[in-house]
Amino acid sequence: MVSRYRALYPEHAIAPTVPMPGAEDALRAVREAGGRTLVVTAKNGPHAELHFERLGIEPDASSAACGPRARRRPCAPTAPGCTWGTTPATSGAPPRRTPSRWPWRPALPAEELREAGADVVLTDLTDFRAWWEGYLA
Repeated sequence: MVSRYRALYPEHAIAPTVPMPGAEDALRAVREAGGRTLVVTAKNGPHAELHFERLGIEPDASSAACGPRARRRPCAPTAPGCTWGTTPATSGAPPRRTPSRWPWRPALPAEELREAGADVVLTDLTDFRAWWEGYLA
């Protein structure tokens, strides 16, 4: 089934996929400040690369299981000290900057994330640039 899924995925999933609102601007904001970008995804490497190519997204690294960007990822989502996540259990340490979860999964309440140790909770990635510019200032 996995082989069949992976074979059918490019034909059915690449074209209709759109980036999370604010994702492209968030990557741009980090680069404008001289930073490096990491896209965290549960997709396997080849499928993630197809999405990046189609959407014109060029992260410096991704958490995809394999592929050119995965080899040099600066921080795996479960690595201690990784500060981005979508749930309190995503990293070895409490989350620090936590965007909301995906549209098809209910978001955890902001208060629950703060209780878990998040010092910043964004509604979604459209809030990122304003937070980022304030953080840098």
